[in-house]
Amino acid sequence: MPTEQENKDQELIKSLKERLTRRRWLLERSWWGNILFHLGVQWITYDSNVRRWRQKKLSPAVPTPVTNLFRATLDTVKSAIAQHSPRFTGMPERDDPRSVAAAASADAQLQIILKEGFFARAKRIMLDWLILTGNSVIEVSWDDSPETGEVQIPFLRCVACQTEFSPEILSAEEPICTVCGGQMFDDGNQFVTRTKGSIQFDTHSPFETYLDAHIDELADQPCLLIIKSYTKEQVYQKWGVDIEGSEGFSAGQAYQENVAALATPGVSLPLGAMSALDRKDRVVVVRAFVKSHKDYPDGCYLVMTESGKTLERVVPYPWVNPMGKKYHPMVHFRFGTMGGRAWGYTPADDLLPKQYQLNKAEGLFTLIMARMANMVWLRNHSRKQ
Repeated sequence: MPTEQENKDQELIKSLKERLTRRRWLLERSWWGNILFHLGVQWITYDSNVRRWRQKKLSPAVPTPVTNLFRATLDTVKSAIAQHSPRFTGMPERDDPRSVAAAASADAQLQIILKEGFFARAKRIMLDWLILTGNSVIEVSWDDSPETGEVQIPFLRCVACQTEFSPEILSAEEPICTVCGGQMFDDGNQFVTRTKGSIQFDTHSPFETYLDAHIDELADQPCLLIIKSYTKEQVYQKWGVDIEGSEGFSAGQAYQENVAALATPGVSLPLGAMSALDRKDRVVVVRAFVKSHKDYPDGCYLVMTESGKTLERVVPYPWVNPMGKKYHPMVHFRFGTMGGRAWGYTPADDLLPKQYQLNKAEGLFTLIMARMANMVWLRNHSRKQ
């Protein structure tokens, strides 16, 4: 039986989802159409009644050629962008020696951090979504699971009185012995085992990201949702919760899953329609990043399944910089921007009509050639003299 707090959290996520999904189908229509054209599924039309793309109803005699210049052009653009990497620089938050030294240290270790977090992989996935939809999000998180390895940290031993202290007891910046007041320490004989931890870069598609469409910058968004589908094993590995049965359904996530199920034209299901059987072992997880809300004045971070089971809850909002300002632990990449619009645009939106026009011209040319090649028997009638 859910508690009063769980019901309150569920109502918050429900209200946010309703607000952030208004008229969103117009965006998803364009994103999904670009993906279908990129994969070669191009003889399609959008059915506004059911809000989905479907195959065009044509006679079997009508040729449907596809010369996919759409994909070739976008792959060229992606290759050009992939040759350049964004520049990251460690900058001090405050004008004091410690902050400057910390920024210099971070700047020196940044390349190692990017390599250990597999940023190159996240960038590659990000470009796939960026070119076709104009949007992608990379989330930065810290993974402290046992899979990152373990390390033994020695106790701090006071040189004066030989008292040993666990590393988390004393201040790392100014350690002072609580027994004799000494400030000189060396490594003790005892050790504490900690997970090594690792920085992690996770890429989210626009189908998984829900923003207020009227707020330009991600930093100004008071709240956002990440709705993603996981297997039951992934949920247990990440949050330690065993899920029984299927947990919810997300329309936006259905597009994401259909990309994996999509087949080439004429093979299996051309539009990758997934059935309930395909989703029975998957769990839709909603993550709410709330910096400000009337019912949560200090903000919160909530992780719940679509059916309302709590996986993680952190109050107040955990991502706060040293200056006390809240931020979202992610970066929103946009191919092109427009004032008053949170979502970016992509050149694929302009190329799609030209590809459709090319397909119609080639189809008409093929049909004309086929008809001209038909044999026509001529019967010569001679007049009797």
